[in-house]
Amino acid sequence: MNVLLVEDEPRVAAFVSKGLRARGHKVHWASAGRPALLALDGPGWDLVLLDLGLPDIDGLDVLQGIRDRHNAIPVVIVTARDDRESETRAAQLGIRSYLMKPFSFTDLLEIVEEPARPGERADLEPSDGQSELDAARP
Repeated sequence: MNVLLVEDEPRVAAFVSKGLRARGHKVHWASAGRPALLALDGPGWDLVLLDLGLPDIDGLDVLQGIRDRHNAIPVVIVTARDDRESETRAAQLGIRSYLMKPFSFTDLLEIVEEPARPGERADLEPSDGQSELDAARP
């Protein structure tokens, strides 16, 4: 599976990336919203793991951008933001799941590896390799 991880905390990104790669997934990391949206313009995404507290734009705005461009890509919110409004808006935008930090890797893996739901699809063909997509922080 080709996963785009949108997470501004390097430790969390390293933890998630290492675990998913050990399970055979390709993980591409973007530490901010704008580089994530740019990365999504390329083909091959099976899943997006999205933090809401990003340094450049709000994760919910990134989610809206994902839906505007690539409606059917599954998105899992992985965040410390514990407010009903964010969870409701994310649900309205069609997320697969809303996972609160801190979380167990087992819980994340179950969500990542669950079969596609009706209406979900990967975005075109998979790309190869593992890369880091990052931008300088303001």
